[in-house]
Amino acid sequence: DLGTYVYILSIISIFINIASLGFKQSIIIFLKKDDSLFNPIFNLSFIISIVNTLLFLIILIFVRAEYEILSVSLEFKLISILTFYFSAELLFSYLSSIILGLNFYRLYTQIFIINSLIHVALLLVLLFFSIVNVENILVILLLKNFLVLCFITFKIQNYFNFNFELKSVLYTKMIRNGFIHSLALLLLSLIYSADILVLKFFEIDAMDFGIYAFTSKIIH
Repeated sequence: DLGTYVYILSIISIFINIASLGFKQSIIIFLKKDDSLFNPIFNLSFIISIVNTLLFLIILIFVRAEYEILSVSLEFKLISILTFYFSAELLFSYLSSIILGLNFYRLYTQIFIINSLIHVALLLVLLFFSIVNVENILVILLLKNFLVLCFITFKIQNYFNFNFELKSVLYTKMIRNGFIHSLALLLLSLIYSADILVLKFFEIDAMDFGIYAFTSKIIH
């Protein structure tokens, strides 16, 4: 299960970098230049998260029949968990960039402290009161992201004006501005995940895969 868990997180990390398409990297730059762009950028973040989540879901459904993540098959329950987790993780990365773009450095620190505390607390609950497996751990991560997203939304609610106008021109500018940075991060993500991805193509026991993944993470 550990190997499956690490492999899933590596794949999702790569998909998130692809889904950003330079947008995430431009959020900070554009908001520092003009914080009145908060609402248009927030709206774009929400819409992009939904669109990319649907694409991610289509990919999962498309490969479901033939694909197996190490020792775990892509059944409906796991597909649902992965889809919601991907969506929450992507939106969390966008909102984190918005916080930095608005120069809320103290709030940014608070968010990651709370994120870590909730993560540890939920994992302890899982360890002592439930069964530790891939699905349950992913549910814990999903719940953690949901709670943190609620906290972020509560903290920045005063900035909302509920104007849901989408500015496609702004999106195009942001993509063009941040694409190179996004590509660099994608390549960096591939470098760090290359061994995990390559080993998947060999017939390796899931337990041995997990031991290797755990050891390599400690070394990194």
